[in-house]
Amino acid sequence: ERPAGFQFVLSTSLAHFQKLVFAKMMRRGLRNSLPKRDRWHALQEYAVGETNQEEFRLLRARDSQVGSLLDSSKLAPKPIDWASWESKISNKEVLGCLKGFHQQQSAL
Repeated sequence: ERPAGFQFVLSTSLAHFQKLVFAKMMRRGLRNSLPKRDRWHALQEYAVGETNQEEFRLLRARDSQVGSLLDSSKLAPKPIDWASWESKISNKEVLGCLKGFHQQQSAL
């Protein structure tokens, strides 16, 4: 026989799980339906006031300088030596998350 509070805990956990799944579906749906903002430069329309617009313009100019410097460089990025990091990081779960995140970001 189950304890009296068992059903409450089970229904609460199920409701929480359903909320998480719904939130994930909503985020995915919004990402697919909203216009893409591949570059942060498109956010300039939200800069309010002359001072903020000027700061945004200067920031875009600096970003363009950095972008052109990176584009002119023909050097490939140095690969990460994951074997070396495996010997230095004791928490293998964290290492796996870092490696997975790096692979995901590199694919973009």
